[in-house]
Order: sequence, then structure tokens, then C-alpha cells
Amino acid sequence: MPKLIANTAKMEREEWLSLRQGGIGGSDAAAIAGVSKYASPYMVFWDKLDAFAQDKPEHVMEAAFWGNTHEPTIRKVFTQRLNKEREEQGLSPIKVIHRQAIFAHDEFDYIRTNLDGVIVGHERGKGIFEAKTAHYMLRQDWEGEDIPNAYMLQCQHNMLVMDADFAYLAVLIGGNTFKYY
Repeated sequence: MPKLIANTAKMEREEWLSLRQGGIGGSDAAAIAGVSKYASPYMVFWDKLDAFAQDKPEHVMEAAFWGNTHEPTIRKVFTQRLNKEREEQGLSPIKVIHRQAIFAHDEFDYIRTNLDGVIVGHERGKGIFEAKTAHYMLRQDWEGEDIPNAYMLQCQHNMLVMDADFAYLAVLIGGNTFKYY
């Protein structure tokens, strides 16, 4: 059973970032494993020590802004499309609940997550949801049936924290191509 570290619904961004700094999150897992395009193990180390006081490049901040802005839409479209597919298969609809919170692993407090959603009502049990946006130039990373390794690690990390049975990941590529895994 995961531990609730903090409700983030009305939290200021600086406080939220400070709480994230107190543990290893899902996006940190890919950097630590050396498979992130955006961060290295060294960067995570210095970030956690708060000794690396360097602002992120503007294009990184812009990408994060649009990812956060589109997250509710991606969650909504995913739920609609998956439920349509489930209805065609004679399965009950699911819900994706946005939990604005930081959770920690029940035994290892430093292993944390900020979820994009919790999936309820699925016959496989407890699930998590991750929403992503990707630049059009990265569309080849999303071809086929497999998600990029960095996001697979993030899902596995978050499943560990939440003691989840499965995960779905949905991505909006180039602003007009939607896929889920």
C-alpha cells in the first residue's frame, strides 16, 4: 500500500518541486538507468542535492508546459477510446482518476511518484495511467507495439510505488496523432 506524502492540488510549484527533490520519481528512474534523452544519472544526483542550480533550457520548459497542459485532454481521450473498445468487447467501462498527490513506496520512502492517473474498474485489478506528449520529430520512437525504454521504466517505477497490477500509457505525437499502449 503506497504512502501519501502530500496532496498537491493547491500546492505552489516551488513546494511541489521541493517535495519531488526528496525522493526518486518515475522520470528520475530512466535518467538513473541511463536511458533518458533529457537527463543523466549525474544530473539527478546533483538535483537531489540541490547543488545544481541551473535552470532548464527554455525549449525543455516549453515542452513540459505543453505536456502538463495537454495531460487532462490525453486522459479524457484515452478513457473515451479505451471504453469504446471495451464496450465492443462486452467489458465494463473503466475510470481514470487524476490523483493530485505525491506517493511513496510503503517500505522505501525515497521511491516516489506523481501519477497522471489511477485506473479503476478494470478486471486486471489496480492500474496506473501515464500521459505523454511527443514532438513530431520523435514519432519514430513511438512506432510499433513497444513504448520507448525511458517511459517503460517510468511506468514500472510507478507501478512499484503504487503496488499496481498494470499500466497504460497514452501519447499525443505532434499534436495530432494519438496512441496508447
